[in-house]
Amino acid sequence: MLKFDSCFKDAILSGAKRSTVRRSLKASVGDRFTIDGHDFVVTSVQSLLLDDACSDHYKDDGFRCAQDMYESLLGFYPDLELTKSIVWIHFFRAV
Repeated sequence: MLKFDSCFKDAILSGAKRSTVRRSLKASVGDRFTIDGHDFVVTSVQSLLLDDACSDHYKDDGFRCAQDMYESLLGFYPDLELTKSIVWIHFFRAV
């Protein structure tokens, strides 16, 4: 099940954040979650290098640039290495 830090709530509800990166698989396609009474569904999940996740998907994750995304992720996962860590990116949309 996907859970989010409260700092991401507004970006998710506005549609600016349409994905989330995790160290492990946290949801499957079709899984649903609710934030403040708004329902969302996971539409795609893929594993990839952190470097690729940041450079290719920072906008989907609600960030201005890849570096901002990487720095935010380090706050949650301090041992991540940009060119070595495999992460899971979960894409979602409002239902």
